[in-house]
Amino acid sequence: MSLIKCPDCGHEVSDQATACVYCGFPIARLRSAAIRSDPNHPVCPKCGGTYTGRISLAYKVAAHRAIGNGRKTFAGKEYQCLQCKHKW
Repeated sequence: MSLIKCPDCGHEVSDQATACVYCGFPIARLRSAAIRSDPNHPVCPKCGGTYTGRISLAYKVAAHRAIGNGRKTFAGKEYQCLQCKHKW
C-alpha cells in the first residue's frame, strides 16, 4: 500500500482506496488498467490526462435547460476530462 496524490483535491490517499476520503474523487478508476492500456481511449488535449469520460445526452439536455437558450452549452462537445474539467 502506498499513498498517492488525489488529482482533484491534492490530499494524499491510499492507492487501494475506492474514493478520496476528503473529496470523494473515485481513486479506483485511476487504477483501471483497461483505461490506460486502451489506445482508442481519448486523451485530454489540455492536460494530457487519461481520466476522461463521455458527456451523456441526458447531462447535455439538463445543462441546456438549467443554463437556458442563448448561453454556451455542451453542444458539439463529446468528452470531459475529469482531472482538469476541460470539455472537447
